[in-house]
Amino acid sequence: MWPRSEQKRTRSQHKSATKTPEAKRSRLFRRVSGGARKSLSETGTVATVSVSLQQPKPLQTLDNNTQLVLSTNDGSKKPTSVFKSILPATSDNIESALCIISDTKNKYTRHEIVQALRDLRRWSQSETDRCSFCNELLDLGGIPRFLKFLTSTEAVADTEYVCLVSSIISSCTFIRNTTTEQHGYGESRDNNRSDEIGEKIARKCIDRGGIQAMLGANHKIYRGGSDVRTLKALDCIWAGIGNILSRKAVLDDMKKVQTLRIFNDAIATLCLIKETTTDATWVPRILVKIFSVLAYLSSCSPDASLVASDCKGKEVFQTCVQAVTSSNKESGYDGKVWSTVSRFFINCYNRLFFAINGYDDLVKIVIPFYVEYIKIAPNEAFDEGAFGFLCSAGEVIGKSLLGEIPDMMTTVGNVMDSRNNDEIKRLTKFEARKLLKYLL
Repeated sequence: MWPRSEQKRTRSQHKSATKTPEAKRSRLFRRVSGGARKSLSETGTVATVSVSLQQPKPLQTLDNNTQLVLSTNDGSKKPTSVFKSILPATSDNIESALCIISDTKNKYTRHEIVQALRDLRRWSQSETDRCSFCNELLDLGGIPRFLKFLTSTEAVADTEYVCLVSSIISSCTFIRNTTTEQHGYGESRDNNRSDEIGEKIARKCIDRGGIQAMLGANHKIYRGGSDVRTLKALDCIWAGIGNILSRKAVLDDMKKVQTLRIFNDAIATLCLIKETTTDATWVPRILVKIFSVLAYLSSCSPDASLVASDCKGKEVFQTCVQAVTSSNKESGYDGKVWSTVSRFFINCYNRLFFAINGYDDLVKIVIPFYVEYIKIAPNEAFDEGAFGFLCSAGEVIGKSLLGEIPDMMTTVGNVMDSRNNDEIKRLTKFEARKLLKYLL
């Protein structure tokens, strides 16, 4: 624990401180600024529609108020709220915390290690101290020390340690607006500096095997099931991986072997989740993060990106849809989950993944997914380009076959004729009408 004298001194400091596409067949929509999209051509001509690779949003992880439970040496459990640290993010305090997790002589108790990690996580998530903390972390060699700790025999099997370290990495690489003061041309100097540091940390994580370390922890702690502590750690792992990959320059520099390792582990984790997990709270959050990672991997540079052959024989699309529908049964419809998996499917469509097996996956799995999406949430499905996707798919497989997909005509017709349903937007009905006209 921190010395009592230092605690007294830092409390007063804290009080004062707180005052102060590529493919010919890609014919959907293209994202424009502010998240808006260009809809299908007003002429109804499907051939004029285009699509862009879809990038998910950066991922957030546990916040400072999330209460985790520690297992003590005697087997009892104590909430970590007993550690209410108020230490500021000074260079000395950061170094002291890093020294505790770097200790190889077992001088510190588990509670002291957890306290140091919780201090580090709090500083990494601070709106005011995050930039300076991340910069200090780089100067003090914090990333290699985190990863060495995470790959130790004791830490890699401990959900609390894994959760905290992954959460720190996630926070340090998260792209966000951290300043209130804007400068010339609306550009934030602090924001740019924070973004530069975040990219440096992401590159350091890649260079030092950070993703491999988190994937190793993923494999070690999660073998299925619904244990809440394990699911929290799983959420932090995939948030950390996703935020590293959200850095486009870092993502494009990855080796193909790294891409495949992440991809294979993501699909394996999805299989375990859909087969063994019934949690209704954490599973949707984890699915968003894993599908975001898949979307990143299918949108990076050609040298590192997934290709159609990488999916062969792995039942990738079936696994994705089953994970979504399984989550639906437990927790109900979650728009973020459906939206993120839709972006992954669009990227795969753009890069001709579905052509490898005669479009079987497209006809039997992906198109029915979009039909169900329209049925459950027509407005959100429209926002994610579902109607455009179906029109474009019809150009590939033939509109007669498209019209024979189960529930296709009924679903589109119900949306178009929903005169008494004010919740369905006018543009959504307009796109449904165009799709139905195309099919007929």
